[in-house]
Amino acid sequence: MTITGNILFGGITGLRYSNWGAGGGLRNTLFANNTIYAGYGSAEYLINIDQDWGHSGTRIANNIFHYTGGGWGIVRFFDNSGISWDHNCWYGGSAGTAASNTDISGNPMLVNPGSNNIDDYRLTVSSPCRKTGDIILAASIDFAGIARTIPYDMGAYAY
Repeated sequence: MTITGNILFGGITGLRYSNWGAGGGLRNTLFANNTIYAGYGSAEYLINIDQDWGHSGTRIANNIFHYTGGGWGIVRFFDNSGISWDHNCWYGGSAGTAASNTDISGNPMLVNPGSNNIDDYRLTVSSPCRKTGDIILAASIDFAGIARTIPYDMGAYAY
């Protein structure tokens, strides 16, 4: 499964995998170049991935996770087995075990996060997420349908 180039806001959880029975797991899944925003008090966890022995070949990369608090936290994730995390931007809480040395921790500097206008989830000129993503061919087109240039930006929109 490939999930790329989306803007998610206003939900209880931006990315969730729940294991209600043995034998599941995120398998060969790419979650890349998405922007997830949760305003104050609107989210349980911005990301909630249950532990599962079936996780394999899954990559979560080039995303912006923007959390303003009031819920349970930015991420609930226990085990990196079968899931790799890289080139993500974390704002509003700790990435915990999902963190990598290619991540950015800090304000992604979006135009006007929290609004209902999807264009307000674009990067500003001073965003640290510009030119800091990894090249992912499956995410070569941004949310607006524009081809990404190398080096890639993090998030749904290319600057």
